[in-house]
Amino acid sequence: ALKNALDYVNRSIQAATGPKARVGAAPDIDNAEFPYELLNGIAVKGEVLNALYALDPTRQNLENAMAIFENGLKLLNRLRRIHRAKGQRHQLGATAQSMSQQAVAAAYEMYQLTDDEQYIEWAFRFAETSKGSILSDALRDLEARRVAGVPEEILREEQNLKINCAFYDEAIYFELKKGPF
Repeated sequence: ALKNALDYVNRSIQAATGPKARVGAAPDIDNAEFPYELLNGIAVKGEVLNALYALDPTRQNLENAMAIFENGLKLLNRLRRIHRAKGQRHQLGATAQSMSQQAVAAAYEMYQLTDDEQYIEWAFRFAETSKGSILSDALRDLEARRVAGVPEEILREEQNLKINCAFYDEAIYFELKKGPF
């Protein structure tokens, strides 16, 4: 079933990049005809590749997952810079968080498989992308509240609480990833 899912995801990536584009592990994000659809396709492909790795834990399956996440995060960062509409930012934030968590899990698995510290650096970079997304969304929301006249003291407290929540959410994720005590 996962092979079929991968085939369908590759078709959606092909549709988003154009008929002559290369789909492989690193779709052509520079010339995507439909970048949001491409980003969604990349996110789903990463999830499918992680699931394939869970069923068939080969290094190649994990490398494929990491390559697609790396590509997706590049596209995500590019879209963040050029798209400013509220709905687009919200969609990008949700995709960033989901994709980053999947990417961190893949990088951590690769570290466990190889004992190569570069994958810890990858995991850290992917985690920073997730935190950056959460913080960016929170700061935009706080700015809107400041403009609306909410007292500065309440805004500062809310900002600190959101930062703490993001930190603890990530810490919980990593603790759960470690498995049972």
